[in-house]
Amino acid sequence: MNTLTWMTLTTVPSGHKAASWDVKRWRYRVFATAGKIITRARRRILLLPETAPETPLITTITTQIADLKNRLGLPTRSLQPT
Repeated sequence: MNTLTWMTLTTVPSGHKAASWDVKRWRYRVFATAGKIITRARRRILLLPETAPETPLITTITTQIADLKNRLGLPTRSLQPT
């Protein structure tokens, strides 16, 4: 199982159209979204443009990964999307 498959199974909401995307579409739609990571007050913040079409999906994925880390008891130094 590769990372993309794992991410799709664990973080994408059920019934979302992204659950059936292939690798090329993930690369084009999500991984190519322009963003900026800043550090402020020892926190990493991911800045995404509000007009990007996949901003809600990226926000959902990052919050789901943080929730998964909390449930597993792993240290959290995750990105906070804004």
